[in-house]
Amino acid sequence: MFVGVPPAPESKPRRIARAAAAVAVAIGALGILGWLLDASALRSIAPGWVSIRPFTAVAMILLGLTPWLVPGGADGRRRWPGHAAAFAAILLGLLALAEHLFHLAPAVDDLLFPARLGAAAVTGRMALTTAIAFVLLGVAELAGVAGGSAAAALAEGAAVLAGTIAGVVLTGYAFGVAPHEAATPSVPMAVNTAIGLAALAVAGVAGQPRSRLVRILSSEPPGGTLVRRLLPALLVTVFVLQWLGLAAERGGLYGSAVGYALQLLTSVVLLSALVLWSATAVNRTVLRRQQAEAELRDNQDRLRAVFEHAGVGLAYIAPDGRFLQVNQRLCDILGYASYELLTRSFQDVTHPAHVGTDVAQLERLAAGEGDSYATEKRYLRKDGSEVWVGLTSAAVRGADGRLGYFVSAFHEIADRRLAENRLRESEASYRRLVENSTIGIFRSSVDGTFLAVNPALAAMLGYDAVDDVLRLDILRDVYVRLDERAGILLQLEHRPVATGEVQWRRRDGGAITVRLRLRRARDESGATTWLEGLAEDVTQQRALENQFRQAQRLEAVGRLAGGVAHDFNNILTAITGYSDMLLEELHEHDHKRQDVEEIRTAAARATSLTRQLLAFSRKQVLQARVLDLNALVGTLERMLQRLIGEDVELATALARDLGPVRADPGQLEQIIMNLAVNARDAMPSGGRLTIETANVELDDDYAQQHADAAPGSYVLLAVSDTGTGMDAETRSHLFEPFFTTKEQGKGTGLGLATVYGIVKQSGGHILVYSEPGRGTTFKIYLPRVPEPVEAPPLAQAEQPAEGGRETVLLAEDDPAVREIASVVLSRRGYRVLRAPDGQTALEMARAHAGDIQILVTDIIMPGMTGRDLAEALAAERAGVRVLYMSGYTDDAVVRHGVLEEGLPYLQKPFTPEDLAHKVRDVLDQAPPAA
Repeated sequence: MFVGVPPAPESKPRRIARAAAAVAVAIGALGILGWLLDASALRSIAPGWVSIRPFTAVAMILLGLTPWLVPGGADGRRRWPGHAAAFAAILLGLLALAEHLFHLAPAVDDLLFPARLGAAAVTGRMALTTAIAFVLLGVAELAGVAGGSAAAALAEGAAVLAGTIAGVVLTGYAFGVAPHEAATPSVPMAVNTAIGLAALAVAGVAGQPRSRLVRILSSEPPGGTLVRRLLPALLVTVFVLQWLGLAAERGGLYGSAVGYALQLLTSVVLLSALVLWSATAVNRTVLRRQQAEAELRDNQDRLRAVFEHAGVGLAYIAPDGRFLQVNQRLCDILGYASYELLTRSFQDVTHPAHVGTDVAQLERLAAGEGDSYATEKRYLRKDGSEVWVGLTSAAVRGADGRLGYFVSAFHEIADRRLAENRLRESEASYRRLVENSTIGIFRSSVDGTFLAVNPALAAMLGYDAVDDVLRLDILRDVYVRLDERAGILLQLEHRPVATGEVQWRRRDGGAITVRLRLRRARDESGATTWLEGLAEDVTQQRALENQFRQAQRLEAVGRLAGGVAHDFNNILTAITGYSDMLLEELHEHDHKRQDVEEIRTAAARATSLTRQLLAFSRKQVLQARVLDLNALVGTLERMLQRLIGEDVELATALARDLGPVRADPGQLEQIIMNLAVNARDAMPSGGRLTIETANVELDDDYAQQHADAAPGSYVLLAVSDTGTGMDAETRSHLFEPFFTTKEQGKGTGLGLATVYGIVKQSGGHILVYSEPGRGTTFKIYLPRVPEPVEAPPLAQAEQPAEGGRETVLLAEDDPAVREIASVVLSRRGYRVLRAPDGQTALEMARAHAGDIQILVTDIIMPGMTGRDLAEALAAERAGVRVLYMSGYTDDAVVRHGVLEEGLPYLQKPFTPEDLAHKVRDVLDQAPPAA
């Protein structure tokens, strides 16, 4: 399945072949150079000895280049230069043979060097043995690259034969036969030629990858060792023995007893040494082989143990993908028995989604593109389930570089992937938390550069994209006051987390209040790497807190004002009552009457002030009904125009489909009148007063921004002027009682406080918009109701109050009010039972033998309230009528200032006539059901 043989590393025999070929090339090159330079020392070994022929030198260079021109493993397209060189050498040898066979005159050298070589210089043609050797070596080179065992045998035999020829020549030279230059048609082989041919023969044999001789010489068994040691030694020994014999013969010792003895002794010694040396070498080789085999067995045992007991799955895989060997851990991972896996390929147990990638990776390894690869993939277990496995595979090759098999390691990564998935989910969760957080989260450098921010921080600063914020300079573009940042950083010098509120600048230039929480991030050395912080925009929260504090302040002032008004109303009730009774007794022309009338007028003015205080404190009684605000504004237009003067233009913009509201029409008129008067005073040089109405919907966002507002449907009443306007400090105190910006004596400071109280008591909401020099707008939101508009009650002519003979139980904790009420009722003929509190009144009723027709009681008294007294008295005396009195009402009888249906009520301060009328009216009504 996986094909391709990468280039094998160059073998030792091939390196020997190239080195021998290089020697031949050097000999040939020196010979050519000697002929070119006419240097006999370069052409021959010794002066007078046979020189290498130019023709011979060229052929030797061609054959010497052949191993270098045919790289190992090269394809046919890259072998042609070597083939051409070998073929050219064969042609040169054949030409020399032709000269010998056909007795041709030597002309090849003349062709090679016509300018350098003359007839006197030509001493003969190439030796016949040299020509035969060149042909043999050329044939050996061509046969060696042809392939096949027969061609390999031919190549090896031809190279050995050529080497033998060279060896014979060299032996002759060694034994004293040294041919000299002679003017004969053929000269002997030069010694340097013989050396070159021997080197080429070695190159021819060593360069053949399938040479039997090379395999024997390079083999590790004892035979190879014996050949490598014995063959060279035997050749040397024979040579030495022959040389000694020749020397003995030349010395006159040959043929004598001494000569034979010396020759025999030398032969025995040399051969014995040769045998002992070879035996020792063989023994060492065998011992090393045995040790290597033992070590190999040990290594194999250890490898087998590691393979079988490894904590990861291991397998040998054939090039076609079949499992060759597997360990138990891999069986456990995949759920198969070992024999089952050995009948399968890795493709059979790989998830289909990964098969293609795996095959491509293994093919890449087979082609030699890398040594190994690692991946994570899914496998199919025997039960059909999937398992994630980390895989590492490597290619194992033979000595020739061909792919043998793959070794693969498998480690189960389900737990790790689960942890990684959880980590990724956790990181994604935290990322979503940061990105979706409504609080700004950031990381910045100490010198003031944002390194990372979340979208909430970008939105807080008014930017659409996070990248825009990352380009900001914090010191220049964000902080309004740099000393605030310095203060935060100073905190970090003494504590791990710094907190505080600072002013930041938005993109539009506006300032926001930000609550910061900052910490340092440090490296291992303790140095600050960056700052991490949380930023919360509390601008709206601070505004709401200010609104809440303002409302609390107004509420506290209102309670104080209501309490004062309540107590003052009791006093005014007595003053008004006694003044009215004195006026009834004084003659019209009595000089004291004017003084009493002044007292009465002062009491009336005081009554008006107390009513305004009650309006602010939301403790007055509203006579509310469903009304049309447009109609109310329409009835006031003429009066308003006279009130504001001719230099102020009055304009109205009334919504046509305006919804009805439930409110006290008299109080709404007071609101409009007070706002109109304030607008007039703010426009001393004239201007424009605009009254608008509209239907509006207040949503949750609006309610969150305004602490005293509730979402819902409202009717808007807006009163705007083009006057002098107000600054923020003035607006913050606008609705406080007795606060005024007018000159002394020109205002009480209760006008806007009264407006605020009426709006709040009516369930509404009021806002003011104003800037110095740009006028003021008051916006009043009153709840819109789905009920139809009610017609106003018809006014009735006031009749003098009638008296009666009924018994009245009077309960009032204020002595002055109790006294004046008792006197008024007694003068009208009523029998009055006076009590200072509810419990005393209840005891007096129990002690009274006759009927009690009516209970006149203050609502708020110490101990027992007026309502509790009425309920207790009704339980004992059925049919007793009840009239309630109060300086203000905020109990169950009057809910939020609105009179409960069917309960008679008299507001303090009241006149004697008011009291007499109200008592008579209640007595004339049908008694309550028992």
